[in-house]
Amino acid sequence: MSDINAERELKIVHSELKQRTEERDVARGQLLDSDRKIEQLQQLLKSSDLQAFKSSNNISLQAVQLETGALELADQDANLALIGVELAQSTENLHNSNLYLANRTAELEAANAELRQLMQQKEDFVAALTHDLKSPLIACMRAVELLVLGKLAEDQKMPVYKQLLESIKSMLRMIWNLLDVYRNDAGHLNPVIELVSVKDLLMHCVSEFSFGIDEKQLQLNLDSMEAVDNEIATDRILLRRVLINLFDNAIKFSPQKGELTVCTFRRDKKLFIAVSDSGPGMPEAQQKRIFERFWQTKLGRDRGIGTGLGLHLSRQIMNVLGGTIECHSKENHGTRFTVSLPCE
Repeated sequence: MSDINAERELKIVHSELKQRTEERDVARGQLLDSDRKIEQLQQLLKSSDLQAFKSSNNISLQAVQLETGALELADQDANLALIGVELAQSTENLHNSNLYLANRTAELEAANAELRQLMQQKEDFVAALTHDLKSPLIACMRAVELLVLGKLAEDQKMPVYKQLLESIKSMLRMIWNLLDVYRNDAGHLNPVIELVSVKDLLMHCVSEFSFGIDEKQLQLNLDSMEAVDNEIATDRILLRRVLINLFDNAIKFSPQKGELTVCTFRRDKKLFIAVSDSGPGMPEAQQKRIFERFWQTKLGRDRGIGTGLGLHLSRQIMNVLGGTIECHSKENHGTRFTVSLPCE
């Protein structure tokens, strides 16, 4: 009985052992499957990592390419900005050049207009000079003819001599003015300073123009001559030239039986000499141009009086002497020219 039970228990043990063996084999199979799956998963992970690495590298490369492109675009933008600045500078330079050319064109046109005006003035001057020289020359020739032919009585000769002398002086004054103007242009109008008696110069002018004063029966007024009792330091010849021009103008434009007034005075260490006439005077517009070269008043042009150089030269001389010359005139009330000279 006991053997049967033992055999039975042994069978049960074998059965359990077999069952355990089968379970172990199943578990082993499952473990092998798990290992294979793990291996597969590892291979998949390795493949994923490689792809991720490659993707990362691709992304990095693309990022580098994008950064390089951005840098190239920035460089292009900088170049475009530089080109824009250069273009703006070129535009400004072109604008400035256009302005300069426009200004130069305007200056050249003004210079050409001035040159044409000057040429016309020179032509008018040559015509006036020819006329003014011709008239005293003809007068001189006729006077000399009368004297040579003996057609004048003794009491008629002296007025002819005076007229002859006056014609020669008139021609010389025109020639002196012309020469002095061109000497001044050449920079050769240099003063020779010495002590000069202005009173003697004024009396010399009165004597030189005595024939013209007597011929027009002018009333000569010499006022305040005590102001020129003392000598002043100046150029005798140049100052005489100015005074002669002023006397000459005053006599030319004074009417018959008019007045010629000379006044002197001192103020602020300056000597003033005023020469006035009782002629027709002139409007303010003409006074502004009276010292221009070759310019003449309408009355002067209509009468063919002078060459338009005397007053221009007088102003140049006064500048050289460190003085001034001014014109004050009113229509139908005469004209006054005043010169000033430095004096101690």
